[in-house]
Amino acid sequence: MNFKYIKYIFVLGLAFWGCNTSRETNTANDKAENTRNKEAREDSIKLAQAFQAQSEVQFEVFADHETDPVAAHEGEDAADDPAFWYNSINPDSSLVFGTHKKGGIYAYTLSGSEYSFNEVGMVNNIDIRQSVVLGDTTIDLLGGSNRSDNSLVLYTIDQNGQLKPLMDNFVIDTTEMDEVYGFCLYKDSNQNAHAIINSKNGVIRQYALSVEDNLPVLNLAAEWSTNSQPEGMVADDQSGILFIGEEEKGIWKLDINSPQNQPEILTESQKENNAMIEYDIEGLAIYKGEAKHYLIASIQGSFSYAVFDLEAQHHYLGSFKITDGKVDGVEETDGLEIYGGELPAPFNKGLLMVQDGFNEKAGEPESQNFKLVDLQKVLELEIFKEEAIQ
Repeated sequence: MNFKYIKYIFVLGLAFWGCNTSRETNTANDKAENTRNKEAREDSIKLAQAFQAQSEVQFEVFADHETDPVAAHEGEDAADDPAFWYNSINPDSSLVFGTHKKGGIYAYTLSGSEYSFNEVGMVNNIDIRQSVVLGDTTIDLLGGSNRSDNSLVLYTIDQNGQLKPLMDNFVIDTTEMDEVYGFCLYKDSNQNAHAIINSKNGVIRQYALSVEDNLPVLNLAAEWSTNSQPEGMVADDQSGILFIGEEEKGIWKLDINSPQNQPEILTESQKENNAMIEYDIEGLAIYKGEAKHYLIASIQGSFSYAVFDLEAQHHYLGSFKITDGKVDGVEETDGLEIYGGELPAPFNKGLLMVQDGFNEKAGEPESQNFKLVDLQKVLELEIFKEEAIQ
């Protein structure tokens, strides 16, 4: 049996036993809401189920590097979402950015060492687009959702990988979007950027970034909604399709360039239609190879990653997990990101970045971090072969 599982289940089992009596006094609705939003680290039963589901995932890879832990108490849910910045001048100095949702944004080297920390608030999800046209300039852009003031935040990335505010925090009325949560960027065919943000009440908004009176501005372009809490989102810049992870429902897709279109569910991303899906669905990322294109989702309910093709039907191809190897394995991933270009070894064919919910070193728990995986190892799994493995 997984030793990490034994340790976590013992500690959380005590917590579960101690609070069970008071939990019985909640209303049925309160219980349902608490259960829906509770991650495995907070519930011994859910944790046991997640480890059991992970054991049923056939394919596995190992991380090559891990980042320094975020500054947090051991066991605190703090790290969340990674993004990648390619240094075109010096690829060896490319950076992995990662959020500390209690206080800011980290940047890490490709070996995982901390490069910088930007104390900019409770930033949850981030995304990056490079060579964005803004007025008469071209910038590298990082955006995110900031829960400190319920805002959308935008930064430029300079040639040294340093963040500089592009504009003041774009604060959103909490009566419209109760708590900003998931976020992604979209770059259209004119190389203009759009910021897409969602909230816990299910509202999703697309803002177009432009210049007015020599100042950057955001203008609302479209709005959609889901019936329950969404988070992870990713936009396909080439097709204009936005994918949205609704944690307890599945993955939706919609055409960004046709705001009147409503989201359409990917049926094979739903638990009731796919035995390998265990809610919650969290982060989403896209990989585009020479011949095949894939959507990858972090599945918190099984500590694994589900792979879908990006063809018209978006079929489920299989799942994989990241287990103990050179560094410890990965559990309960929130955000993930993929870079498919060439990088210094061991990431010659690209890089998979994932948040690790249960980080350890030498068998001892540490605060959360991000794991870095050679993308080539992932793409060599049978899932990605011509004949998909179910």
